[in-house]
Amino acid sequence: MEKFIKEATYRTPAVTCDAETGIIDIRGKSTPENTYSFYQPLTEWIIQYINAPQPETVMTIELEYVNTSSSKWLYSIFKELSKLNTDTTKLTITWNYSDEDIEEVGKDLGSMLNLTMIFVEIPE
Repeated sequence: MEKFIKEATYRTPAVTCDAETGIIDIRGKSTPENTYSFYQPLTEWIIQYINAPQPETVMTIELEYVNTSSSKWLYSIFKELSKLNTDTTKLTITWNYSDEDIEEVGKDLGSMLNLTMIFVEIPE
């Protein structure tokens, strides 16, 4: 399975997904004009990855801002990834944040799906 890489833009985060290492990394600002065109390919990659995952998948999220439609896509992605919490696979999500609003988004997403997440405050 090929790596999934998107460079950051003014409105979209950088995304790096590597099936060989089990690392998923999303960093930056998420306010794309068309969330479907940005997040659908990522969601498809994740669905393929779940069919043959690494024993441990490590996801790191570090968003400076996320709009409502991006939050809905993140919810869908987390819902898919939650399938990796089994006896044979493990999912670790680290949510880095620099303000309370972003922290709250992460906590809301985690609680809606009953995901255990690690929250790390980043000094501004």
